[in-house]
Amino acid sequence: MMMATLVFIVLVSQSISPLIINDHDAYANNILYVENQQIAESQAYTTLNERLTEPSSSESKTSKQATPTVNADSLINDAKGLLGSPYVWGGTTPEGFDSSGFIHYVFKQNGITLSRTHREYWEEGESVSVPEPGDVVFFETYQPGPSHAGIYIGNNEFIHNSSSKGVIITSMDNPYWKPRYIGAKRYFQP
Repeated sequence: MMMATLVFIVLVSQSISPLIINDHDAYANNILYVENQQIAESQAYTTLNERLTEPSSSESKTSKQATPTVNADSLINDAKGLLGSPYVWGGTTPEGFDSSGFIHYVFKQNGITLSRTHREYWEEGESVSVPEPGDVVFFETYQPGPSHAGIYIGNNEFIHNSSSKGVIITSMDNPYWKPRYIGAKRYFQP
């Protein structure tokens, strides 16, 4: 599969510098390289995460900055539209998700950019004692701390991507999930 090359135009100190990034190199090195030796070294490098996760003016900000307003029914319907999508480790598309990739995708479709992993977005959002539809419910499975999550859809159920069954709806009272539940977080105002 051929990797696309991203091209950015960067305006720095009133001079325009082309910034060409090979996807593989950018992710491997986690930096951007600016091909203009006249720019001061401190301006030449920036982390890939800061640059690529910076929301545009048309996107909602993450829960770290402002809590956006989202229609929970729309978010849940988008999640339900993915029922049956397969589990793929590291997957982030409807062709295959892992559990955090599924949540990241559904929230992004609704204007909210969450961090990529359960551990990262466990640190974000507002803790809630009783989940409401659209909240993310977290579970401790193979390691201490949040290692699985789903989207609470109401009626004591959540939708998530199971490693054995793909995207499914499960009861919070399921004998496997109930003792592993560790809490819920809210990332938007209903």
